[in-house]
Amino acid sequence: MQLKNDGNKETGDKKPFFDRRKAPAKGRLLVKLKSDKRVEAEKIAQRSGIPLPDACRVVAGQTTVNDVLKGLMAKERMKKLASKGIEMSLAGQVAKGFLSEKKALFLSEIKKRQGGDYHSQGLGKFAETGGDAAIAVFSRGVLKGKVTKISKYSINFIEAGSDGEEEIPKHDLKFFADTASMEKVADESGINNKVRSLNLASSGEKKDRYKPDETALLGMLNDGGERRFTMRDGTTLSGAVTFVRRYEFGLRLKNGAEATVFFHALIAS
Repeated sequence: MQLKNDGNKETGDKKPFFDRRKAPAKGRLLVKLKSDKRVEAEKIAQRSGIPLPDACRVVAGQTTVNDVLKGLMAKERMKKLASKGIEMSLAGQVAKGFLSEKKALFLSEIKKRQGGDYHSQGLGKFAETGGDAAIAVFSRGVLKGKVTKISKYSINFIEAGSDGEEEIPKHDLKFFADTASMEKVADESGINNKVRSLNLASSGEKKDRYKPDETALLGMLNDGGERRFTMRDGTTLSGAVTFVRRYEFGLRLKNGAEATVFFHALIAS
């Protein structure tokens, strides 16, 4: 059965039963109070400078003036942070003390440039789709096969031609690409003999892992020119940085091939 909207019978106006556009925002519903309590709420609103709906909530015992003021101050700070280019969701975290303003500016700039994938992992797409991946591993060269699982500190990998699945620590990985591109990536790789002579292994210890700061990461994106990166075993790759993520970055080589390089594989220059 369909309800009929007769609107206002005296004027003949047709109005919807409920207009959501005019509904008060969630959490700001005007609490129904008796007249004396309403007067008290109005006094609180005038004295403290808070909106009347919030003052009604104070009188009803749902919040305190102090909490309301803190919330209003946080909203004001969020607006100021947003005016500096910080995304509103991140501005809220800064206002609450969960994130530094510098970090929020960096994340906002990264999202503006390349979308919201800063915290993603490139190998994840291979695990999700079952596509063939080629991974460069310290002391083992390039392995081709399938990534079956990714955990916090390792990946599970089945090498082509093998029935067994092995677990490889993430710090043993240097870079990766799809199998069709890896041969072209290898063609562009070089050797820094001075670094190779150091006989460095993968960065098993956290203190040995290289990670550029936010300023350097944005610089990598800004210049768009060719950069040369040297890994702990002396392997070098040169190209233009196409994206940066938390633990890895994309590299487009001279011949057009693309690879994803792990920061922990690099040696600090």
